[in-house]
Amino acid sequence: MRSSGHRMRHRPLNTAMRHEPVPDLAATVERAQAGDPAAIRTIIELYQGRVGRFVRSMLRDDSEWEDVAQAAFVKMLLGIERLQSVDIFESWLFRIARNSSLDHLRRRKWRRIFIPWEPRHDRVTPPVREVEDQRLAHVERALIQLPAAQRELILLMRENDWSYGDLARITGVSATAVKSRLFRARLRLRALTSGDEQ
Repeated sequence: MRSSGHRMRHRPLNTAMRHEPVPDLAATVERAQAGDPAAIRTIIELYQGRVGRFVRSMLRDDSEWEDVAQAAFVKMLLGIERLQSVDIFESWLFRIARNSSLDHLRRRKWRRIFIPWEPRHDRVTPPVREVEDQRLAHVERALIQLPAAQRELILLMRENDWSYGDLARITGVSATAVKSRLFRARLRLRALTSGDEQ
């Protein structure tokens, strides 16, 4: 990471993995709030893969995804002292990652408007990973077709079994809206991946 001398290392973006609760996370976050470099390093190592996957999926493999993920961790470090409850650290971190991704997408949109179009602007660095599971590749293609508000919920659920309250806190909408969006997202994703979509 540029600001603390620790840079995120590349890890395989295995989108199918599930994550167990991190032991002593609350204690680690408290030490990080007190400025403990070892605790900060531990948090970065624990979450860099998950946050990187989420950001990369949000940006659809934009070549700048790593810079956006790095920026999210910088914001996390700058704001962690003000975090009121260590119990919501994980959802707070993913909210930062989500907002950083959305900010980048907005900036990219405005660049498209004000910068003269050139063919190089449409070139996107292809993903480095080799996809062996064809079903997973099919799901990835289907995800791109979902509305952004639905896609981000699916991507978040892929990183953790969030509660509706957690997802509401991350996305800034009500738990009722989250439940409705997630229901529609799952229906549409099922239709897209089963070949029922017209």
